[in-house]
Amino acid sequence: MGGAMDLVSAPGTKVIVCMEHTAKDGSHKIIENCTLPLTGQRCVDMIITEKGVFEVDKENGLKLIELAEGVGIEDVLTSTGCNFQVAEDLKPMGQIPIK
Repeated sequence: MGGAMDLVSAPGTKVIVCMEHTAKDGSHKIIENCTLPLTGQRCVDMIITEKGVFEVDKENGLKLIELAEGVGIEDVLTSTGCNFQVAEDLKPMGQIPIK
């Protein structure tokens, strides 16, 4: 898809996926195993959704490191289709100011 293979296969590249947490019908988009053809395997470093930020560890899976304002961990648990860890130092989701 438009150069995605180049992005995910380049050495030293950090891949950040920004997406909606669930599909329009409420089904899970973050799942244990991908059911679609893959551009690259185990290449994502971070997932950012409207509910939170997950760090992706290639060995240990997902870790929730930031939580959006007004969203509870229980909401993230029920809307995520795989297991994940919650960081001990879970932070509120931040925004980078645009200059």
